[in-house]
Amino acid sequence: MNKLRIFLLLITFTLINFVLFGCRTIPGSQQTNMYNVPELESYANFVNKLAVENGMSAFLWDCSTYMDRNALKNQYPTCTKKMIEAYNWNGTKGNGKNNCIFEEEDAFTAVKNFAAGWNLGNTLDSTSFNIEDAEKNELGWIQKWPKRDKDGNAMPISWETAWGEPATTQEIAEFVLNEGFNAIRIPITWAEHFDEKDNIDSLWMDRVVETVNYFYTHGVYCIINVHHDGGADGWIEATETSYEKYSERFKKLWQQISQTFKDYDERLLFESMNEVLDGSNNWSANENGCKWINKWNQLFVDTVRSTGGNNSNRNLVVMTYAGDGSETALKYFELPQDSVFNHLIVEIHNYNPHGFTWANATWTKMTALWSENCESVLKNDFAIYKKYSDKWKVPFIVGEYCATPKKYVEYD
Repeated sequence: MNKLRIFLLLITFTLINFVLFGCRTIPGSQQTNMYNVPELESYANFVNKLAVENGMSAFLWDCSTYMDRNALKNQYPTCTKKMIEAYNWNGTKGNGKNNCIFEEEDAFTAVKNFAAGWNLGNTLDSTSFNIEDAEKNELGWIQKWPKRDKDGNAMPISWETAWGEPATTQEIAEFVLNEGFNAIRIPITWAEHFDEKDNIDSLWMDRVVETVNYFYTHGVYCIINVHHDGGADGWIEATETSYEKYSERFKKLWQQISQTFKDYDERLLFESMNEVLDGSNNWSANENGCKWINKWNQLFVDTVRSTGGNNSNRNLVVMTYAGDGSETALKYFELPQDSVFNHLIVEIHNYNPHGFTWANATWTKMTALWSENCESVLKNDFAIYKKYSDKWKVPFIVGEYCATPKKYVEYD
């Protein structure tokens, strides 16, 4: 009888624990083999609520972790719901025409209208470029063996599907937007699409325009950028050498992008560059690296504004060193001078705390559990963003955030 009571008590405790905490059950039980979906929900909701509280918007870096574009399936719909419900969005989407009237809005209004955002990652940003190989005139593997059309031209799909994602279609765009996202960041790498005079291949530019239109014609906000042209293998570095060697290419690139999209309305935004590092590929911000980030950002703003038309008043996004939002990075960051008032947005990325968001961060203790300590880390981060947003009187956005799903039993 005593054994039966003990058994029944254990069963009751397990059921109560499951109801209250989802998969967070007694260590060693079968439930711990489940993925930490309740924790991901808490994380997603907390990030976006912090964004709302601080006048920001956040863009999920996803690839196929959450949104399986091959199967048109939301892997974790409850997490998406938690992202969306953090926003009390009551704006209206645009009229869906490619060349509709430009209605000027300030940067703060745009960021408020973004609401929940999502990244179209590992598609147009896919690349085989490596700066060390390029400077030895060695081609990346996609350049060597691309799919070619009947005229022998390298087809954009060679890059778009190179990292495992499908070519973007109108159906994929509608699937993502139907999940409730109202702003799309479209990362683009240009490095392998220049000719010897730094002109962008017309087939590639046409494909970029086509992809943007899949989303833009639904009236949502779109951000396009210069992506893996920065980073560890990119040609854009936060150094004097890189700036002297490639600033004219950077300028010509943004002239071409700006001219191509000059008739698009205020729902299209340009982002200067992505996670640019110094010559030693340091991910932590330093004074000298930030100095050259400031120069790249100023060149970006000056170049876009010089193209006139809608670009004269278009909202522009500038990024910090490596997308770093630390006190050090923002201390040495300088907001570019602009010819118009209140049309700049500062972008940072946040994958904190690494022990929770990463699958395997060797420099910290890993966990599958969301906790008050995790919340404390993010609160401190957002307090820094708010401090500098208020100081500079510009809005911030989190251009990337994400947490990898993990099994409880493998981490805690």
